[in-house]
Amino acid sequence: MKHLNKIVFFILVYSCLSLSIGNASDLTCHWPSSRVLGSIVPIESGKSSHASGVVVSNNLVLTAAHVLEDYYETVVAVNNQMYLASVLLVDKEADIALLSVRTENLYPIPLSKYELYERQEVWAVGYPRAQSLHTSSGNFVAKKAEAIHTSAGIDSGASGGGLLSCEHGEFVLAGMLRGYGAYRTDQGLVRLDDYSISVAASDIKFTLDLSYNEH
Repeated sequence: MKHLNKIVFFILVYSCLSLSIGNASDLTCHWPSSRVLGSIVPIESGKSSHASGVVVSNNLVLTAAHVLEDYYETVVAVNNQMYLASVLLVDKEADIALLSVRTENLYPIPLSKYELYERQEVWAVGYPRAQSLHTSSGNFVAKKAEAIHTSAGIDSGASGGGLLSCEHGEFVLAGMLRGYGAYRTDQGLVRLDDYSISVAASDIKFTLDLSYNEH
């Protein structure tokens, strides 16, 4: 990919004002089902932060810490209903937050048990720019500084959404969408349409397990 030496990391919060190593690939995963896609939900925090989240357990939604503008006015849309969420965990360094909110009958997406391998297919799912759900496919590129880099394109507002992969014919959460890349030109920054950055499932599990053990 061109311009990789000029990649600029972008946090994906859209403002209204502006794990073991292994190979579990299964070619039967062609595209995420409506059941899986329905577990990626839109989030609003405060008056201007619009982002995405992932149902990871009954009444628990994972999202990015940086999207939480107002801990006391964070709402999640579930089956076209808005529910006020309680913030259970915020780890700004890992950019991970966990919300307690009614998830009704939404399917909890399990965390991946494996590291992604070279050019493994992935799917990035979120709500860009506070609009409708968007899914893009791509491939694993690299893991740098504990972050997953892929060619599945995303845009502002997808932060907190799901990076999906396939294990044994089932979709799992390989990571949580966190940012995109851009390169500099004489006219300014240009967003890359085929580059995204995610928090790895292994880091999500570590953070959640650590929080659980502390409490």
